[in-house]
Amino acid sequence: MPVVGLTALVLIPPLVLIAVIVPGLRYEPVTQSTAADIKTNGLPSRPTSLSPDDVWHQDFDNLLDVTSGAAGPVVLAEEGVVGLDPADGTRRWSYHRQDATYLSVPEASGIALYGVDYFRPPQSQYLITSPDERYIALRVDGPGRVMPQTPPCVTIVLDAVTGEVVSEHLSDGGPLQLTDSAVLDGTIAYELDKGAKLWDLKAIGIKAESIRYSGTAGHSSFVLGFTHESDSDTGFSHGTLTLAPQDAPSQQRQSPPLMLEVDQEHLVVIAGWTVAIKGGGPSDLSGSPTEGWQAQALSLDAMAGVAGADTHAHDLGAGYGIGDAASRSSGRLALLSSPTPWQGSYAGYSPSQEWCAATTVSAVFDPRSRTVTGASDTPGLAAGAVGLSHGQPDDAEGDHVVIRPGGGASQITFPLDPPPAEPMTIDDGYNPDLKEINTAVRGQADITGASTPGATLVIIIGVPIDHQSHATMRIYGLPAPP
Repeated sequence: MPVVGLTALVLIPPLVLIAVIVPGLRYEPVTQSTAADIKTNGLPSRPTSLSPDDVWHQDFDNLLDVTSGAAGPVVLAEEGVVGLDPADGTRRWSYHRQDATYLSVPEASGIALYGVDYFRPPQSQYLITSPDERYIALRVDGPGRVMPQTPPCVTIVLDAVTGEVVSEHLSDGGPLQLTDSAVLDGTIAYELDKGAKLWDLKAIGIKAESIRYSGTAGHSSFVLGFTHESDSDTGFSHGTLTLAPQDAPSQQRQSPPLMLEVDQEHLVVIAGWTVAIKGGGPSDLSGSPTEGWQAQALSLDAMAGVAGADTHAHDLGAGYGIGDAASRSSGRLALLSSPTPWQGSYAGYSPSQEWCAATTVSAVFDPRSRTVTGASDTPGLAAGAVGLSHGQPDDAEGDHVVIRPGGGASQITFPLDPPPAEPMTIDDGYNPDLKEINTAVRGQADITGASTPGATLVIIIGVPIDHQSHATMRIYGLPAPP
Protein backbone atom coordinates (compact mmCIF):
# COMPACT_ATOMS: atom_id res chain seq x y z
CA MET A 1 0.00 0.00 0.00
CA PRO A 2 1.59 3.33 -0.97
CA VAL A 3 2.23 5.66 1.93
CA VAL A 4 1.64 9.36 1.45
CA GLY A 5 3.49 11.18 4.22
CA LEU A 6 2.09 14.36 5.70
CA THR A 7 4.84 16.96 5.45
CA ALA A 8 4.55 20.60 6.29
CA LEU A 9 2.78 22.54 3.60
CA VAL A 10 5.59 25.07 3.54
CA LEU A 11 7.95 22.40 2.18
CA ILE A 12 5.86 21.23 -0.76
CA PRO A 13 7.39 22.13 -4.15
CA PRO A 14 6.79 24.01 -6.28
CA LEU A 15 6.12 26.92 -3.96
CA VAL A 16 4.50 30.19 -4.71
CA LEU A 17 4.85 32.76 -1.93
CA ILE A 18 2.04 35.26 -1.92
CA ALA A 19 1.48 38.21 0.38
CA VAL A 20 -2.26 38.66 0.41
CA ILE A 21 -3.28 42.25 1.11
CA VAL A 22 -6.90 43.05 1.87
CA PRO A 23 -7.75 46.61 2.94
CA GLY A 24 -7.87 46.81 6.73
CA LEU A 25 -6.45 43.28 7.15
CA ARG A 26 -3.27 42.48 9.03
CA TYR A 27 -0.55 40.85 6.94
CA GLU A 28 -0.73 37.04 6.83
CA PRO A 29 1.69 35.39 4.39
CA VAL A 30 0.26 32.61 2.26
CA THR A 31 2.25 29.62 1.05
CA GLN A 32 0.57 28.05 -1.93
CA SER A 33 1.24 25.43 -4.58
CA THR A 34 -1.17 25.18 -7.50
CA ALA A 35 -2.04 22.48 -10.02
CA ALA A 36 -2.68 22.46 -13.74
CA ASP A 37 -6.25 23.01 -14.85
CA ILE A 38 -8.29 20.07 -16.15
CA LYS A 39 -10.93 20.45 -18.83
CA THR A 40 -14.45 19.56 -17.77
CA ASN A 41 -14.57 16.42 -19.92
CA GLY A 42 -11.32 15.24 -18.30
CA LEU A 43 -12.49 15.52 -14.69
CA PRO A 44 -13.02 12.25 -12.79
CA SER A 45 -16.50 11.02 -11.90
CA ARG A 46 -17.63 9.31 -8.71
CA PRO A 47 -16.80 5.60 -8.62
CA THR A 48 -19.63 3.19 -9.37
CA SER A 49 -17.68 0.21 -8.01
CA LEU A 50 -14.98 -0.43 -5.41
CA SER A 51 -11.68 -2.28 -5.45
CA PRO A 52 -9.19 -2.88 -2.60
CA ASP A 53 -6.31 -2.59 -5.06
CA ASP A 54 -3.99 0.43 -4.81
CA VAL A 55 -5.46 1.73 -1.55
CA TRP A 56 -3.63 4.82 -0.30
CA HIS A 57 -3.73 6.63 3.01
CA GLN A 58 -3.06 10.01 4.58
CA ASP A 59 -2.72 10.77 8.30
CA PHE A 60 -3.70 14.13 9.81
CA ASP A 61 -3.17 15.37 13.35
CA ASN A 62 -6.24 17.58 13.29
CA LEU A 63 -8.63 17.04 10.42
CA LEU A 64 -11.29 19.75 10.31
CA ASP A 65 -13.27 18.87 7.17
CA VAL A 66 -13.31 16.72 4.05
CA THR A 67 -15.31 17.51 0.94
CA SER A 68 -15.52 16.76 -2.77
CA GLY A 69 -13.79 18.95 -5.29
CA ALA A 70 -14.31 18.57 -9.02
CA ALA A 71 -10.90 16.88 -9.38
CA GLY A 72 -10.97 14.78 -6.21
CA PRO A 73 -10.99 15.01 -2.42
CA VAL A 74 -10.25 18.30 -0.66
CA VAL A 75 -9.08 18.25 2.95
CA LEU A 76 -8.89 21.01 5.54
CA ALA A 77 -6.58 20.45 8.50
CA GLU A 78 -5.17 22.97 10.93
CA GLU A 79 -2.14 23.45 8.68
CA GLY A 80 -4.19 24.35 5.60
CA VAL A 81 -6.26 23.18 2.64
CA VAL A 82 -5.05 20.37 0.39
CA GLY A 83 -6.43 19.04 -2.89
CA LEU A 84 -5.59 15.34 -3.22
CA ASP A 85 -5.06 13.26 -6.35
CA PRO A 86 -7.76 10.57 -6.09
CA ALA A 87 -5.53 8.04 -7.86
CA ASP A 88 -2.77 7.91 -5.25
CA GLY A 89 -3.44 10.46 -2.51
CA THR A 90 -0.58 12.76 -3.43
CA ARG A 91 -1.11 16.50 -3.19
CA ARG A 92 -2.27 18.26 -6.34
CA TRP A 93 -2.33 21.67 -4.66
CA SER A 94 -2.16 23.26 -1.22
CA TYR A 95 -3.04 26.52 0.50
CA HIS A 96 -1.48 27.48 3.82
CA ARG A 97 -2.13 30.76 5.58
CA GLN A 98 0.36 31.49 8.33
CA ASP A 99 -1.10 31.54 11.86
CA ALA A 100 -4.62 31.19 10.47
CA THR A 101 -7.53 30.01 12.59
CA TYR A 102 -10.12 28.35 10.37
CA LEU A 103 -13.74 29.01 11.27
CA SER A 104 -16.77 26.75 10.98
CA VAL A 105 -19.67 28.17 8.99
CA PRO A 106 -22.98 28.85 10.77
CA GLU A 107 -26.14 27.00 9.72
CA ALA A 108 -24.16 24.38 7.78
CA SER A 109 -23.64 20.63 8.24
CA GLY A 110 -20.69 18.75 6.81
CA ILE A 111 -20.36 16.16 4.10
CA ALA A 112 -18.09 13.49 5.51
CA LEU A 113 -17.33 14.40 9.11
CA TYR A 114 -20.92 15.13 10.08
CA GLY A 115 -21.46 13.65 13.53
CA VAL A 116 -18.16 11.76 13.52
CA ASP A 117 -16.25 13.88 16.02
CA TYR A 118 -18.63 14.28 18.93
CA PHE A 119 -16.40 16.91 20.51
CA ARG A 120 -17.68 19.25 17.81
CA PRO A 121 -21.31 20.12 17.10
CA PRO A 122 -22.83 18.43 14.03
CA GLN A 123 -23.04 21.80 12.25
CA SER A 124 -19.24 22.07 12.14
CA GLN A 125 -18.72 22.43 8.42
CA TYR A 126 -15.73 24.46 7.32
CA LEU A 127 -15.74 23.96 3.53
CA ILE A 128 -18.66 25.08 1.35
CA THR A 129 -18.79 23.76 -2.22
CA SER A 130 -20.45 25.03 -5.37
CA PRO A 131 -23.06 22.75 -7.00
CA ASP A 132 -20.59 21.76 -9.73
CA GLU A 133 -17.85 21.26 -7.08
CA ARG A 134 -15.54 23.59 -8.99
CA TYR A 135 -15.21 26.09 -6.12
CA ILE A 136 -14.73 25.82 -2.37
CA ALA A 137 -15.27 28.61 0.15
CA LEU A 138 -13.83 28.82 3.67
CA ARG A 139 -13.25 31.38 6.39
CA VAL A 140 -10.32 32.37 8.56
CA ASP A 141 -10.22 34.51 11.66
CA GLY A 142 -9.84 38.11 10.56
CA PRO A 143 -8.89 41.52 11.80
CA GLY A 144 -11.85 41.76 14.14
CA ARG A 145 -9.97 39.58 16.59
CA VAL A 146 -7.46 42.37 17.21
CA MET A 147 -9.37 45.35 15.80
CA PRO A 148 -12.96 45.12 17.13
CA GLN A 149 -14.36 47.79 14.80
CA THR A 150 -13.48 45.75 11.69
CA PRO A 151 -15.14 42.61 10.25
CA PRO A 152 -14.35 39.48 12.28
CA CYS A 153 -13.22 37.18 9.48
CA VAL A 154 -12.04 36.76 5.90
CA THR A 155 -13.83 34.63 3.29
CA ILE A 156 -11.67 32.87 0.70
CA VAL A 157 -12.90 31.04 -2.39
CA LEU A 158 -10.53 28.55 -4.02
CA ASP A 159 -10.66 26.84 -7.39
CA ALA A 160 -11.01 23.19 -6.34
CA VAL A 161 -9.18 21.97 -9.46
CA THR A 162 -6.14 24.27 -9.44
CA GLY A 163 -6.07 25.55 -5.85
CA GLU A 164 -5.92 29.16 -7.03
CA VAL A 165 -7.62 31.91 -5.03
CA VAL A 166 -10.51 33.32 -7.05
CA SER A 167 -12.04 35.57 -4.38
CA GLU A 168 -11.00 37.00 -1.03
CA HIS A 169 -12.76 39.65 1.02
CA LEU A 170 -13.60 40.76 4.54
CA SER A 171 -16.72 39.18 6.01
CA ASP A 172 -19.11 39.73 8.90
CA GLY A 173 -19.33 35.96 9.35
CA GLY A 174 -22.97 35.50 8.34
CA PRO A 175 -24.48 32.86 6.01
CA LEU A 176 -22.21 31.58 3.24
CA GLN A 177 -23.46 30.05 -0.04
CA LEU A 178 -21.94 29.19 -3.42
CA THR A 179 -23.51 28.90 -6.86
CA ASP A 180 -21.43 27.85 -9.87
CA SER A 181 -20.36 31.44 -10.49
CA ALA A 182 -21.02 33.56 -7.39
CA VAL A 183 -20.66 33.60 -3.61
CA LEU A 184 -23.19 35.00 -1.14
CA ASP A 185 -21.36 36.16 1.98
CA GLY A 186 -23.80 37.46 4.57
CA THR A 187 -25.97 39.80 2.50
CA ILE A 188 -23.40 40.61 -0.21
CA ALA A 189 -22.96 38.62 -3.43
CA TYR A 190 -19.70 38.61 -5.40
CA GLU A 191 -19.09 37.12 -8.82
CA LEU A 192 -16.24 34.62 -8.88
CA ASP A 193 -14.62 35.27 -12.25
CA LYS A 194 -14.00 38.99 -11.66
CA GLY A 195 -14.47 39.34 -7.91
CA ALA A 196 -16.86 42.25 -8.39
CA LYS A 197 -19.67 42.96 -5.95
CA LEU A 198 -23.02 42.07 -7.51
CA TRP A 199 -25.51 43.35 -4.93
CA ASP A 200 -26.35 43.68 -1.24
CA LEU A 201 -29.59 42.21 0.11
CA LYS A 202 -29.84 45.03 2.62
CA ALA A 203 -30.90 47.25 -0.29
CA ILE A 204 -34.11 45.21 -0.57
CA GLY A 205 -34.68 44.83 3.16
CA ILE A 206 -33.24 41.35 3.78
CA LYS A 207 -31.03 40.84 6.83
CA ALA A 208 -28.39 38.14 7.16
CA GLU A 209 -30.06 36.55 10.19
CA SER A 210 -33.24 35.81 8.20
CA ILE A 211 -31.40 33.68 5.60
CA ARG A 212 -30.65 30.85 8.05
CA TYR A 213 -28.84 28.62 5.57
CA SER A 214 -25.23 28.13 4.57
CA GLY A 215 -23.97 25.62 2.05
CA THR A 216 -24.37 24.65 -1.58
CA ALA A 217 -26.95 26.83 -3.36
CA GLY A 218 -28.51 26.35 -6.79
CA HIS A 219 -26.40 26.44 -9.93
CA SER A 220 -27.65 30.00 -10.52
CA SER A 221 -29.84 30.78 -7.50
CA PHE A 222 -29.47 31.61 -3.81
CA VAL A 223 -31.47 30.78 -0.70
CA LEU A 224 -32.60 34.10 0.79
CA GLY A 225 -34.77 32.71 3.58
CA PHE A 226 -35.42 29.44 5.38
CA THR A 227 -38.25 28.63 7.80
CA HIS A 228 -38.83 25.20 9.28
CA GLU A 229 -40.72 23.27 11.90
CA SER A 230 -40.59 19.82 13.42
CA ASP A 231 -43.30 17.66 14.98
CA SER A 232 -42.15 16.86 18.51
CA ASP A 233 -44.17 13.63 18.56
CA THR A 234 -42.95 12.15 15.28
CA GLY A 235 -39.65 13.91 14.61
CA PHE A 236 -40.85 14.76 11.10
CA SER A 237 -39.27 18.02 9.90
CA HIS A 238 -40.26 20.17 6.96
CA GLY A 239 -39.39 23.65 5.79
CA THR A 240 -39.87 26.33 3.16
CA LEU A 241 -37.29 28.35 1.24
CA THR A 242 -37.30 31.83 -0.20
CA LEU A 243 -35.23 31.65 -3.39
CA ALA A 244 -34.15 34.06 -6.11
CA PRO A 245 -31.99 33.96 -9.25
CA GLN A 246 -28.49 35.21 -8.50
CA ASP A 247 -28.86 37.95 -11.13
CA ALA A 248 -32.26 39.12 -9.81
CA PRO A 249 -32.41 38.93 -5.99
CA SER A 250 -35.62 40.96 -5.82
CA GLN A 251 -37.52 38.35 -7.89
CA GLN A 252 -38.16 36.00 -4.98
CA ARG A 253 -40.24 32.84 -4.92
CA GLN A 254 -41.37 30.47 -2.19
CA SER A 255 -40.59 26.78 -2.43
CA PRO A 256 -43.15 24.06 -1.78
CA PRO A 257 -42.78 22.31 1.61
CA LEU A 258 -39.44 20.51 1.71
CA MET A 259 -38.31 17.42 3.55
CA LEU A 260 -35.45 17.97 5.98
CA GLU A 261 -33.14 15.72 7.92
CA VAL A 262 -34.95 13.32 10.25
CA ASP A 263 -35.08 14.56 13.88
CA GLN A 264 -33.31 17.74 12.79
CA GLU A 265 -34.16 20.87 10.87
CA HIS A 266 -31.25 20.80 8.43
CA LEU A 267 -31.78 21.54 4.76
CA VAL A 268 -29.91 19.05 2.56
CA VAL A 269 -28.84 20.27 -0.89
CA ILE A 270 -26.77 18.07 -3.20
CA ALA A 271 -25.51 19.54 -6.50
CA GLY A 272 -28.27 22.15 -6.47
CA TRP A 273 -31.15 19.71 -5.76
CA THR A 274 -33.25 18.90 -2.69
CA VAL A 275 -36.40 16.93 -1.79
CA ALA A 276 -39.94 18.35 -1.67
CA ILE A 277 -43.16 16.90 -0.28
CA LYS A 278 -45.39 16.00 -3.19
CA GLY A 279 -48.90 17.40 -3.07
CA GLY A 280 -48.25 20.60 -1.18
CA GLY A 281 -47.72 19.74 2.46
CA PRO A 282 -47.33 17.22 5.27
CA SER A 283 -51.04 16.88 6.05
CA ASP A 284 -52.69 13.66 7.16
CA LEU A 285 -54.26 13.46 3.69
CA SER A 286 -50.87 13.20 1.97
CA GLY A 287 -49.09 10.90 4.41
CA SER A 288 -48.46 9.80 7.97
CA PRO A 289 -45.48 8.93 10.17
CA THR A 290 -46.04 5.20 9.67
CA GLU A 291 -46.61 5.40 5.90
CA GLY A 292 -44.36 8.32 5.03
CA TRP A 293 -45.05 11.18 2.65
CA GLN A 294 -44.75 11.14 -1.13
CA ALA A 295 -41.55 12.92 -2.10
CA GLN A 296 -39.91 14.27 -5.24
CA ALA A 297 -36.53 15.76 -6.09
CA LEU A 298 -36.57 19.37 -7.32
CA SER A 299 -33.79 21.73 -8.35
CA LEU A 300 -33.32 24.99 -6.48
CA ASP A 301 -33.00 26.81 -9.81
CA ALA A 302 -36.43 25.56 -10.91
CA MET A 303 -38.05 26.67 -7.65
CA ALA A 304 -36.31 30.05 -7.97
CA GLY A 305 -37.58 30.58 -11.52
CA VAL A 306 -34.15 30.64 -13.17
CA ALA A 307 -34.52 30.80 -16.95
CA GLY A 308 -33.61 27.50 -18.62
CA ALA A 309 -33.55 25.52 -15.36
CA ASP A 310 -34.43 21.83 -15.31
CA THR A 311 -38.02 21.94 -14.03
CA HIS A 312 -38.63 18.18 -14.03
CA ALA A 313 -39.79 16.72 -10.69
CA HIS A 314 -38.40 13.24 -10.03
CA ASP A 315 -40.74 11.06 -7.96
CA LEU A 316 -39.02 9.23 -5.10
CA GLY A 317 -41.94 7.38 -3.54
CA ALA A 318 -42.85 7.53 0.15
CA GLY A 319 -40.32 8.67 2.72
CA TYR A 320 -39.95 10.13 6.17
CA GLY A 321 -37.10 12.58 5.62
CA ILE A 322 -33.64 13.00 4.11
CA GLY A 323 -30.62 11.10 5.37
CA ASP A 324 -28.13 13.92 5.84
CA ALA A 325 -25.08 11.73 6.45
CA ALA A 326 -25.99 9.27 3.68
CA SER A 327 -26.61 12.11 1.22
CA ARG A 328 -23.45 14.06 1.92
CA SER A 329 -21.27 10.95 2.06
CA SER A 330 -22.57 9.61 -1.26
CA GLY A 331 -23.08 12.85 -3.18
CA ARG A 332 -26.71 11.83 -3.80
CA LEU A 333 -30.04 12.59 -2.13
CA ALA A 334 -30.98 9.68 0.13
CA LEU A 335 -34.66 9.43 1.10
CA LEU A 336 -35.30 7.60 4.36
CA SER A 337 -38.06 5.07 4.83
CA SER A 338 -40.67 5.62 7.51
CA PRO A 339 -39.65 4.02 10.82
CA THR A 340 -41.21 0.70 11.69
CA PRO A 341 -43.51 1.22 14.71
CA TRP A 342 -42.20 -0.10 18.00
CA GLN A 343 -44.22 -2.91 19.66
CA GLY A 344 -46.67 -2.96 16.77
CA SER A 345 -48.13 0.48 17.32
CA TYR A 346 -47.21 4.08 16.75
CA ALA A 347 -48.00 5.08 20.32
CA GLY A 348 -44.86 5.58 22.35
CA TYR A 349 -42.53 5.78 19.36
CA SER A 350 -39.57 8.01 20.05
CA PRO A 351 -37.81 9.49 17.01
CA SER A 352 -34.51 9.24 18.87
CA GLN A 353 -34.69 5.43 18.86
CA GLU A 354 -33.07 3.47 16.04
CA TRP A 355 -35.32 2.34 13.22
CA CYS A 356 -36.39 -1.29 13.22
CA ALA A 357 -36.27 -1.54 9.44
CA ALA A 358 -33.38 -3.50 7.92
CA THR A 359 -32.50 -0.52 5.77
CA THR A 360 -33.08 3.15 6.46
CA VAL A 361 -32.77 4.33 2.85
CA SER A 362 -35.76 3.78 0.57
CA ALA A 363 -34.78 5.69 -2.59
CA VAL A 364 -31.76 7.57 -3.93
CA PHE A 365 -31.65 10.42 -6.44
CA ASP A 366 -28.46 11.14 -8.38
CA PRO A 367 -28.64 14.84 -9.37
CA ARG A 368 -25.88 14.45 -11.95
CA SER A 369 -27.47 11.64 -13.97
CA ARG A 370 -31.06 12.61 -12.93
CA THR A 371 -31.82 8.98 -12.04
CA VAL A 372 -33.82 7.47 -9.17
CA THR A 373 -32.92 4.05 -7.77
CA GLY A 374 -34.07 1.92 -4.87
CA ALA A 375 -31.71 1.29 -1.97
CA SER A 376 -31.01 -2.28 -3.10
CA ASP A 377 -30.07 -1.06 -6.59
CA THR A 378 -27.85 1.88 -5.61
CA PRO A 379 -24.08 1.30 -5.71
CA GLY A 380 -21.71 3.06 -3.36
CA LEU A 381 -22.30 4.55 0.07
CA ALA A 382 -25.85 5.94 0.06
CA ALA A 383 -27.21 2.67 1.46
CA GLY A 384 -23.81 1.23 2.30
CA ALA A 385 -21.76 0.83 5.46
CA VAL A 386 -18.16 1.21 6.62
CA GLY A 387 -16.62 -0.18 9.80
CA LEU A 388 -13.65 -1.87 11.43
CA SER A 389 -13.45 -5.60 12.07
CA HIS A 390 -11.74 -7.16 15.08
CA GLY A 391 -8.41 -8.87 14.64
CA GLN A 392 -6.98 -11.39 17.06
CA PRO A 393 -6.82 -10.28 20.73
CA ASP A 394 -3.88 -7.94 21.37
CA ASP A 395 -2.96 -8.10 17.68
CA ALA A 396 -3.19 -4.64 16.09
CA GLU A 397 -2.08 -6.04 12.73
CA GLY A 398 -5.24 -8.11 12.49
CA ASP A 399 -7.66 -5.19 12.31
CA HIS A 400 -9.34 -4.52 8.97
CA VAL A 401 -11.42 -1.85 7.29
CA VAL A 402 -14.68 -3.21 5.91
CA ILE A 403 -16.88 -1.55 3.29
CA ARG A 404 -20.27 -2.98 2.46
CA PRO A 405 -21.42 -1.07 -0.63
CA GLY A 406 -25.00 -0.86 -1.74
CA GLY A 407 -26.42 -2.26 -4.94
CA GLY A 408 -25.60 -5.87 -4.11
CA ALA A 409 -21.86 -5.39 -4.67
CA SER A 410 -19.39 -7.60 -2.83
CA GLN A 411 -18.02 -6.52 0.52
CA ILE A 412 -14.54 -4.96 0.44
CA THR A 413 -11.95 -5.66 3.15
CA PHE A 414 -8.38 -4.40 3.52
CA PRO A 415 -5.95 -4.26 6.46
CA LEU A 416 -5.58 -1.26 8.74
CA ASP A 417 -2.17 -0.53 7.26
CA PRO A 418 0.15 0.77 8.57
CA PRO A 419 -1.09 -1.00 11.71
CA PRO A 420 -1.81 1.05 14.84
CA ALA A 421 1.04 1.40 17.32
CA GLU A 422 -1.27 -0.10 19.93
CA PRO A 423 -4.29 -2.40 19.61
CA MET A 424 -7.47 -0.41 19.07
CA THR A 425 -10.62 -0.97 21.07
CA ILE A 426 -13.10 -1.52 18.28
CA ASP A 427 -16.30 -0.55 20.04
CA ASP A 428 -19.64 0.49 18.57
CA GLY A 429 -18.11 3.82 17.49
CA TYR A 430 -16.15 1.98 14.79
CA ASN A 431 -19.33 0.30 13.53
CA PRO A 432 -18.22 -3.36 13.64
CA ASP A 433 -21.84 -4.40 13.02
CA LEU A 434 -21.83 -2.49 9.72
CA LYS A 435 -24.88 -0.36 10.26
CA GLU A 436 -25.75 1.89 7.34
CA ILE A 437 -23.80 5.13 7.28
CA ASN A 438 -26.86 7.17 8.15
CA THR A 439 -27.69 5.02 11.19
CA ALA A 440 -24.06 4.76 12.32
CA VAL A 441 -23.37 8.48 12.14
CA ARG A 442 -26.56 9.22 14.08
CA GLY A 443 -24.97 7.07 16.80
CA GLN A 444 -21.79 9.20 16.92
CA ALA A 445 -19.51 6.98 14.84
CA ASP A 446 -15.72 7.30 14.73
CA ILE A 447 -15.63 6.06 11.15
CA THR A 448 -17.45 7.15 8.01
CA GLY A 449 -17.05 7.24 4.25
CA ALA A 450 -17.28 9.70 1.40
CA SER A 451 -17.68 9.24 -2.34
CA THR A 452 -15.66 11.86 -4.19
CA PRO A 453 -14.73 12.25 -7.86
CA GLY A 454 -12.12 9.60 -8.59
CA ALA A 455 -12.05 7.85 -5.20
CA THR A 456 -14.09 6.47 -2.33
CA LEU A 457 -12.79 7.56 1.07
CA VAL A 458 -12.89 5.99 4.52
CA ILE A 459 -12.24 8.42 7.39
CA ILE A 460 -11.21 7.02 10.78
CA ILE A 461 -10.75 8.96 14.00
CA GLY A 462 -8.38 7.88 16.77
CA VAL A 463 -5.76 5.62 15.12
CA PRO A 464 -2.78 5.30 17.55
CA ILE A 465 0.50 6.09 15.79
CA ASP A 466 2.90 5.90 18.77
CA HIS A 467 3.03 4.60 22.33
CA GLN A 468 2.50 8.03 23.90
CA SER A 469 -1.26 8.02 23.26
CA HIS A 470 -0.81 10.12 20.12
CA ALA A 471 -3.72 9.32 17.82
CA THR A 472 -4.33 10.49 14.28
CA MET A 473 -7.22 10.95 11.90
CA ARG A 474 -6.64 8.69 8.92
CA ILE A 475 -8.09 8.83 5.42
CA TYR A 476 -7.98 5.75 3.19
CA GLY A 477 -8.63 6.25 -0.51
CA LEU A 478 -9.88 3.57 -2.90
CA PRO A 479 -9.27 4.84 -6.45
CA ALA A 480 -11.99 4.27 -9.00
CA PRO A 481 -11.30 1.00 -10.83
CA PRO A 482 -10.10 1.50 -14.43
